[in-house]
Amino acid sequence: MDNCTQCNAIQDRINFVEPGEYVAHARLLLDLISQGNLELLHADFPLEEIARESWTYDVIHHGFRCTQCQRLFDLTADTYHGGAYWKSFPGVPAVPLL
Repeated sequence: MDNCTQCNAIQDRINFVEPGEYVAHARLLLDLISQGNLELLHADFPLEEIARESWTYDVIHHGFRCTQCQRLFDLTADTYHGGAYWKSFPGVPAVPLL
């Protein structure tokens, strides 16, 4: 996974300070999905609607997988308490979807 040409350029960890940073990263992820580099595995909230002004969920979680090396990623925002992050899970094999 360390030599993956698709996801090596993606940062391993980002702590977002402002909601705009989170929204910008979500838009980047949508581009990577449309290019076929990432696969969306789980969404508590439609990723396409992240840019809207208000969210009704206390926590928003999205799970992703690199389509080449199967590396897993997590995008999470705690909209109630504040705070959001992007994190990779190197070396963790993805569980096949049924």
